Amino acid sequence: MASIQSARPDDGLLGEEGGERTGGSGLRWIIDPLDGTINYMYGLPNWAVSIAVGSVTQPSDESSTWTALAGVVHVPAQQTTYVAELGRGARRHYGSGMTELAPSDCLDVSRALIATGFSYDAVRRQDQGRVVAMLLPQVRDIRRLGAASIDLCLVADGKIDAFYESGLAPWDRAAGELIAREAGVHVTAVEAHRTNDPEPILLASCPGVATALESLIKAARN
Repeated sequence: MASIQSARPDDGLLGEEGGERTGGSGLRWIIDPLDGTINYMYGLPNWAVSIAVGSVTQPSDESSTWTALAGVVHVPAQQTTYVAELGRGARRHYGSGMTELAPSDCLDVSRALIATGFSYDAVRRQDQGRVVAMLLPQVRDIRRLGAASIDLCLVADGKIDAFYESGLAPWDRAAGELIAREAGVHVTAVEAHRTNDPEPILLASCPGVATALESLIKAARN
């Protein structure tokens, strides 16, 4: 983050570890220097550095909007880097190789492999557990890999068919969401009305099961 601040002193910055800085350039960086902290602590390979940069607009009502322009998710333990630029697709780099990303062609939600994540808050985790319990008999299986940025990239790469999670912070999703969208993943917010977990769910799915999976999550949550 210090390197970005030094090279781009007029840009805004939002980071899990570095707080928030308002800039005057019209650009804002959203950074998670370590997504998957628990995995890292336990020596598991599923952790990443997530960096996105986007444009900030300031409408007349003084509420700002942020549009991602470029994103990178780097997974050091797997020597893999996912990148995307707005309107120019998404790619996976591994060593000297490069692969264009595209989601899976799964068409049957009962055959879909789904990833999710859970809150650190125990009460909200209870609600999230109930959603998993209702989904599990209706899909192929559930995975909890522990880093939302990587989960989004795996959907983009067709390794899993969908990912959903509620309560994600901007730094959890900014780069991975752009990578998923640029790969052709269907990304949407699923609203809910549970008292203990009122946050919308981010759902990223291969197009073939997006509608069916959204309906299942709504039914499980409401």
